[in-house]
Amino acid sequence: MLRAYPGVAGRWRLASALIAGRLDGSASLWRLGEHIPALPLRSKDGVTVRLQPDRGYLELYLFGTYEPANARAFSRLVRPGDTIVDVGANVGYFAALLARWVGASGRVIAFEPVPHLADAARQTIADNGVEDVVCLQRRAVGAAPGHIAVHTFRGLPLGHASTTTLGRADAVAHECELTTLDVALGDELGVERVDFVKIDVEGAERDVLAGATRLLARPDAPIVHFEVNRRCLEDRGLLAAQVVEPLRDAGYDELWRIGRAGRLQRLAFTDVTDEGADYLALASRSGRTVDGRRRGPAAAGRCDER
Repeated sequence: MLRAYPGVAGRWRLASALIAGRLDGSASLWRLGEHIPALPLRSKDGVTVRLQPDRGYLELYLFGTYEPANARAFSRLVRPGDTIVDVGANVGYFAALLARWVGASGRVIAFEPVPHLADAARQTIADNGVEDVVCLQRRAVGAAPGHIAVHTFRGLPLGHASTTTLGRADAVAHECELTTLDVALGDELGVERVDFVKIDVEGAERDVLAGATRLLARPDAPIVHFEVNRRCLEDRGLLAAQVVEPLRDAGYDELWRIGRAGRLQRLAFTDVTDEGADYLALASRSGRTVDGRRRGPAAAGRCDER
């Protein structure tokens, strides 16, 4: 019944009302995460994911969706033949979904540095038959090449991977290779054009953007998605206004907030707040818009998977 529920509003309240109190006497819906069966599930978007007993899969298990507002917003932007960059691919849900949308004439370059998450992403990519479209890079992305510790947390869902410990005692460090978008895309993979960049890196968005100055300065600059996560920014001593500085410096002049059900709200860059939200940034010089973008030829380049 929950997976057939038509809307976004109220679905978590409905799930809580149906399930609360049935899990070892707990009233918390989150306890259900411990009981999710390790089985494949096909989402409403058509992506096959192998579930695990982890709260990170709870939305998929209950509703058959994953970040539906972002998915709906992205679906308006991505077209067959596009080149997409997915920074923070996690278990590969969006990498597989974006690959379905761009098709055989497009490509998705996905970055996921945490070993067990990269393994899950590779499995998701294979289960959805998009290995020829997705180039998986088992590396972190930041402001300069090198190495960095990326932390996962025993007490948090698998989507929480951070370059800081978040002040938690249950942080587990994973030593990862670090690259930049300019180095990986331009110098190594020879990517000639990028249409859309998705960035979900739990507070390290500014570093990713700082390492993409050449990409962001291009006349055909890509649309950029990024997240503001107040808790993760606080751990770095950053404000949301600092996250968007590299975009403004590169001449990006349009900002949209992704709201409920994927609705877009036009904002000024000065309107970015430290409250959690997802945003889209555009450079008007590129001719791209959030509804009916300028098209170009399919991007060239190679895939040297790591």
